[in-house]
Amino acid sequence: MIASKKWMFAGLVVIGLIVVQLATLPKIPTSTVTVVAAEDTWGSVVSQIGGKFVNVVSVMTDPNADPHEYEASMLTARTFARSSIAIVNGAGYDDWAVKLLAANPSATRSEINVANLLHATRGANPHFWYDPRYVERVSHAITEVLTSKFPSHRSYFAANEAKFLASMKSLEGEINGLRTLFHGKKFGATEDIFVYFARYGGLNLVSPTSFMRAVAEGNDPSVASTIAMERQIRAREISVLIFNTQTITPLTESIKALARANSIPVVGISEIIEPVGASYQRWISNEVKAIAAAGRAR
Repeated sequence: MIASKKWMFAGLVVIGLIVVQLATLPKIPTSTVTVVAAEDTWGSVVSQIGGKFVNVVSVMTDPNADPHEYEASMLTARTFARSSIAIVNGAGYDDWAVKLLAANPSATRSEINVANLLHATRGANPHFWYDPRYVERVSHAITEVLTSKFPSHRSYFAANEAKFLASMKSLEGEINGLRTLFHGKKFGATEDIFVYFARYGGLNLVSPTSFMRAVAEGNDPSVASTIAMERQIRAREISVLIFNTQTITPLTESIKALARANSIPVVGISEIIEPVGASYQRWISNEVKAIAAAGRAR
């Protein structure tokens, strides 16, 4: 009888410990929404604002792959079809995603097309994430959509967005620091991925527009624009050459080699977050630091 009471007491102690442990576990939201982002750039932003209320699936996450050559799988199609919120870049950058949404309409799914949000037409430079002002506008749209899904958690999303915007101000300060470092100097770029970045940072990008646009679209630049590009490098008119790490062609490789042969620092930037899993802010900050280091080395 005494032994039986001891076992009963021990059992109650164990149950009590389990109850205490369960009470101290982080509270899981009663519901979450699945958010599909065509690019991890936008996936990172919605993850930071949505927090515990979102399950984010980013489709393009490989910084070593060419985003323009991506082909959607059946799994990707199903993921988009079942999503509660979908975010695409637009402007012709990820037509595969736009088509998947059109093929699987849903009255309950909220969609954010970044290009449409920014009033950018098809064919516009699609690298919107390289202008912090654009990213902040997207964050506002994300907050509004999440609030519409979870009205009772408005303050939670507002607080997360405020935190995100505060970190963006810090990042913007880093970018603006390049303006002073590169005062009076010129930049070159193999394609237009750097255009928004240069414009925001007040950097003088002098490469022929037609050359950069042709490379970005996978076309051969005109002979005249190629000659002009090479002349700028040989004359050392530029202080740093920026290239897209995800677009490698014989022409871009030759331009990079020519820059190095003329002692011009070469810095790569990407279209997809690198390293994989990093936040948007960390990714851009790392690139700013690389550009700054190249400027100091020059």
